[in-house]
Amino acid sequence: MSCQDRYTEILNKYWGYTELRGIQREIIESIGSGRDTLGLMPTGGGKSITFQVPALAMKGVCIVVTPLVALMKDQVANLRKRHIRAAALHSGLSHEELLTVLDNCVFGFYRFLYVSPERLSSELFAAKLKHMEVSFITVDEAHCISQWGHDFRPSYLQIAELRKLVPAAPVLALTATATPEVAKDIQRILCFRQENEFRMSFHRENLAYQVLHADYSIESLRRVLQAEEGSCIIYRRSRQQCEDLAGKLNAWGFTATFFHAGLSHPEKDKRQKQWVSDEVRIMVATSAFGMGIDKADVRLVVHLDIPDSIEEYFQEAGRAGRDGKPARSIIILDGRELEYSKRRPAQRYPAENYIRDAYEDVCCYFQVAVGDGYHMTREFNVGQFCRFFHYHPFMLHSALSILDNAGYIAYRDAEDGQRVCNCQRKPFWYQHMLQGGNAGFGRICQGKGPGRLQHPAAHGGAFSFGDMLPDRQRRQHQQRQAAAHGAAENHAPAGPPRIAARPEVQTDQGDGHGKELLRNLHDG
Repeated sequence: MSCQDRYTEILNKYWGYTELRGIQREIIESIGSGRDTLGLMPTGGGKSITFQVPALAMKGVCIVVTPLVALMKDQVANLRKRHIRAAALHSGLSHEELLTVLDNCVFGFYRFLYVSPERLSSELFAAKLKHMEVSFITVDEAHCISQWGHDFRPSYLQIAELRKLVPAAPVLALTATATPEVAKDIQRILCFRQENEFRMSFHRENLAYQVLHADYSIESLRRVLQAEEGSCIIYRRSRQQCEDLAGKLNAWGFTATFFHAGLSHPEKDKRQKQWVSDEVRIMVATSAFGMGIDKADVRLVVHLDIPDSIEEYFQEAGRAGRDGKPARSIIILDGRELEYSKRRPAQRYPAENYIRDAYEDVCCYFQVAVGDGYHMTREFNVGQFCRFFHYHPFMLHSALSILDNAGYIAYRDAEDGQRVCNCQRKPFWYQHMLQGGNAGFGRICQGKGPGRLQHPAAHGGAFSFGDMLPDRQRRQHQQRQAAAHGAAENHAPAGPPRIAARPEVQTDQGDGHGKELLRNLHDG
């Protein structure tokens, strides 16, 4: 039997389809022949088929790297319903359960093993992986590996190390959003043996894109929801906006719930299941919701705020009409959002000195020497910090996001909803980006080349923002620190600090958006 017939037979046996669509066959045949492959397909284009079908046609286990625990559980459940052996490594497993899953992969029991990028740094995982027969490695949401992508996540850089452990296994990188520059970056970082890219058109005949201009966007939303039937997602920028709008929709007689990164994991699962099962019609959410959600009959996606990038917009809008039936994506503007969007770039990318000051003030707030605090985790009271050091919450969020992406700090939502700030020692491999002085660091802060985040070397070391401050600015900063020191000393977080032995594990339980910071204040 030819490979083409084999792929069609597997597709029909497990999914009931008689033929592949779009560029699915080209991607499947490419990875099936052992070639490193990049697949660019729109949301709803059937990315999961492109790795699940060839993996079932090959020997060994397929390692699937994905950032979302919810997506792992959902895909594993769907595969098991089809009598396909699959497992996921996530923080909800005990150590014994973790060992059992890994040992079963070594013995060849599982065909698919889903892991988060943070899990790749585990010594136990690396030791077991060396004894597995791996068919190939799938990297889902591959745009997260590029610093120039709209959703860069430093943990994705560890995937390149995975190739050293199983050098014979090819890589299949999949994403719905990647510019030509990001596509090249993905292939370079993942060490493709040669460039090999398949790009599917993002045009979808069943999906209509509309922009409505209205004096009162909420009232226009009400009329849209009354005119449209079926499941709906409404995106808002902040957590509070989500909660307020969901309450208003319920008061109007619609069934609605809300979703954002501040909810506990059980509460997220509960609300997601209510929406997927059509117990509620409308999901009001921040950008934390939607990635990997398996619901094909969404008829309407509404944005009441302009997304931060065209890639983010297409990713969110593409969640409508995945079943091929007519659907709409609507942006409702009332004029204020347009003015706000003009100011937003400057707020999202603060000046270089602002970011330096924010880093040193965080150290002052926790009474930690600049560049120290490796593996130290403490609760972070955002409002108190902004009052003591005179920061605007949104600008502070932007500065901490840049510091988080660069690896200077880890700033996450804890399980109980409190923010925790982990001060990490800066490794030596980042220092080369700053050798160009202020201009070099400024290019990094503003998302411009050539200061690019390279893969970490094995060296250790520490680096301090303070080492680069001019004398006059250093004196001004020290004066501001001294003025705030007394207040911070009297209001420092009470109780012993929360110690995180491995800070990267904190993101293993996340909802896919490692930058869900200060969302209750401004940024959804």
